[in-house]
Amino acid sequence: MKPGLFDSSILASTQQAVEFVSNILESSTEYSVIGKDLDGKILLWNEGARRMYGYDAEEVVGKLNSEILHIPEDVAAGKPRAVMEAALRDGKWEGVPGRIRKDARRISAVFHLYLPAAQGASQETTPQPSSSQLQGHGERVLYVDDEEPLVFLMTRMLTKVGYKVTGCTEPKAALESFRSAPNDFDVVVSDLSMPQMSGIDLAREVLQIRPGMPILIASGYIHPADNEKVRSLGLPDLLLKPDTIEALAQHLYNIFAKSQASDSGEQPAGNSKVRGQAASSS
Repeated sequence: MKPGLFDSSILASTQQAVEFVSNILESSTEYSVIGKDLDGKILLWNEGARRMYGYDAEEVVGKLNSEILHIPEDVAAGKPRAVMEAALRDGKWEGVPGRIRKDARRISAVFHLYLPAAQGASQETTPQPSSSQLQGHGERVLYVDDEEPLVFLMTRMLTKVGYKVTGCTEPKAALESFRSAPNDFDVVVSDLSMPQMSGIDLAREVLQIRPGMPILIASGYIHPADNEKVRSLGLPDLLLKPDTIEALAQHLYNIFAKSQASDSGEQPAGNSKVRGQAASSS
């Protein structure tokens, strides 16, 4: 046990410390804490999880797979397995996936999955940009999504990695912000399906105001017809939502690296394969 992490006069052993933390996790009502094995079977279910999802611990622990908490279209698309694989590879996964309660009501929740990163995991043979390369440098992002938790999370996380973010939950309000100051933004990141106006319609209006504006559109489920629509606007293919902050940072890095290369007449450094794909789809 790490020295100083617990008061040894109160918690004299590692086992006591584990029990102390377990009691906190299990009794917490503010946060949903769910433990599962690598196959997704639920092993831990705290009071916060009961309140959020509507299942009692006796109904799920050791009996149900955590896929029951994912919206059906994510399950069909293999998203739960993809999230688990990403967490195994990187040690964590964070995002705002669509979730579903026992009563079939859909909810959004900021989701953190932590696992020990796989030891000796195979590494990409193609060089990837370093974390410092993926840092923003004050580029201005207009982030649009009707899910407030996702706007909050992405605004905070993109700001932490060096971007200046304006978050909007209403696409019409976002469009008015852009229309009033189109040169105050360097990229627009939008959800596809929103009330009032879809991400494609928003992109079309933005491009009428400022042709060539970099735009990324994300969706929880990608239909080929929607990809055809975004391609017809000269935009990259839809991103699968929810993206990790690392994946979104990679997409933004590609956009700005391509822009800098166009300005200088040089090829962008780093992962030329990834950039080539981004360039060809833009």
